Amino acid sequence: MEQFDLYVHGVPIGYEVCGCDRELDYIKGFYNHDAKVEVSSMLQIDVVNGSSFYTYLRKKNVRNAEGRPGSYFGLTVSFADRYCTNVQMLYKILDTIYRQICVACLINAETGEERFLVKQISTASYKNHLAVDFIKAAFKKNVEKLQFGNLKGFSSSDSEAKFSLAEVDSPLFRETLKSKRILVSPEYGTASVAYNNLLKEVEPIKNENAQLKTANTQLTESKNNLSNEVARLEKELSCAASSASNKYKKQLEDLQARLEECEQEKSRLDAKIKEATSAVDLIDEPFKKLTRLLAGRFQDKDEKVGKKSSENHPANRSKHSKKTWFAMGNLILLLVVAIMCGYCCYAVSQLSGSVTEEQANQMETDTVSAATEHDRGEENFANETEEESTSTVYDNFSDCRIDIVPSPQNNQIQCGVDYTLSIKKKSGQDANIPSGKWEGTDGILINRNNFKVNPNIDSISKNVQVHYTVNGVHIITRTLKIAY
Repeated sequence: MEQFDLYVHGVPIGYEVCGCDRELDYIKGFYNHDAKVEVSSMLQIDVVNGSSFYTYLRKKNVRNAEGRPGSYFGLTVSFADRYCTNVQMLYKILDTIYRQICVACLINAETGEERFLVKQISTASYKNHLAVDFIKAAFKKNVEKLQFGNLKGFSSSDSEAKFSLAEVDSPLFRETLKSKRILVSPEYGTASVAYNNLLKEVEPIKNENAQLKTANTQLTESKNNLSNEVARLEKELSCAASSASNKYKKQLEDLQARLEECEQEKSRLDAKIKEATSAVDLIDEPFKKLTRLLAGRFQDKDEKVGKKSSENHPANRSKHSKKTWFAMGNLILLLVVAIMCGYCCYAVSQLSGSVTEEQANQMETDTVSAATEHDRGEENFANETEEESTSTVYDNFSDCRIDIVPSPQNNQIQCGVDYTLSIKKKSGQDANIPSGKWEGTDGILINRNNFKVNPNIDSISKNVQVHYTVNGVHIITRTLKIAY
């Protein structure tokens, strides 16, 4: 006959254990049981300290002897180094003992509820015997119906597995017993039913997971497309800036080259004018000196000859007259030469003035043209710069938040404290957003980017809101609580 230990335990008034006293620490663990019980009866199987324990439990709607809920009743049998291989038969033996013996002397089973009849299990009697001894004798009489196997290598844990009474003799049951606590009840569905129910619960999760994967793939593609678009725009902007810079740089170099050519041409004309002026001066000065010398000499000689002729002889007067006409002819010829020289000087002077005026006009024209081209270049560059500034890419508003200094604890603001508002990214960096203004609901006073609680309002809402508004639209909002 297989040796066994039997325990009868429960809470008739206080916690009580009768029968064997070897593994009381394990038995006492049933006292603090879970009050949320799914089934009215079950068989809990554990492997502890090299022994297998089979506990028949009644926990659902069980009251103590005084009618208080939360009680329980248990029958536990243990086998050292052995485990039962026909658990279905063991469950039937324990269930029969409970219904035929325990219900009569320890428990009163009413409709939907069970209640202890005694305040102490140890003193309860059945057919003139102690109830505990009668229960042990009844089990001993039926233990030969059970079959056993070697318990070597078995060890339970806190993890649980539930089996229907119809599945307890299956290979899966014995394999599970090696590592887990097992709960057996005729009210549990079979593993296949539980598996199908689990599949029904998992199916929506799988569908949702597939949808999330699809959405993630689409978001990744969108992100990549946006990254490529940003890279393209940055490249275009860089190329446009480089092209504009090269364009206006070349125009400026061309204007500077033309200006240098005009300055060189001016220098060349100035040299020619200076050379012509020097040549005229060289021609004019000797003629002037010669005219003065000849005029003085002929005048003095004529006076002397006239006086001498008139004094000496009238015959010399005709000879003197010829000489006078000859001198007069020379003088006239000299005057003609002087007039021609003067005309040449006048002509050279007019030519110099005309060349100087034409050069000045050409320089003025080139300067005005260069200035016009430069102004047009600056205007076009300013327009392109303005167009580039208007196409500035701002941060996404969904990635921004309203930052408040000092930071409110749990979004609660204090009366009498001045707060400063700003827009930052959620990462903490300064945000690049269009200019706007700050607005708020009743209860706060806003001055530009500062605000505080309005102390002059008798009754205000406990919750207030701060808005950052652009073109009359609330772009970002933060809700705060006023701490009284």
